Amino acid sequence: MTPHNSRRKAREMALQALFQHNFHSDLDPKESVSYLAEKVGADSETHGFAHTLVAGVLEHKDEIDQLIQSKAQHWSLERMALVDLCLLRLAAFELTHLQEEIPPKVAINEAVEIAKEYSNADSSAFVNGILDQIKK
Repeated sequence: MTPHNSRRKAREMALQALFQHNFHSDLDPKESVSYLAEKVGADSETHGFAHTLVAGVLEHKDEIDQLIQSKAQHWSLERMALVDLCLLRLAAFELTHLQEEIPPKVAINEAVEIAKEYSNADSSAFVNGILDQIKK
């Protein structure tokens, strides 16, 4: 698996774990990531990056949500599609806490591409617009 594919897979696993955590907060997100990693046959690097993303989003959730809310004009977090919100949280975490490791353009592009695959037709533009505002 190429590094790009590995990171994409990790982001997809993190998205799924965060989405699941929203409905089952009693489940350990670390266990969810491990289950998903095993299910897709992810290598240790992919598994580790997915865990870093999920742990980081959950640790900084309040800060990340405030940032998203401040940039999402006319949209409350409650009105956003849950997949979009989870993607925004992931990418916002990358933009604010992993900027040394991941260029902002890459974090945004990955979120937009994943939105095209996992959400509705308008989501990629919505996600791109908010993340572009966060980047600024």
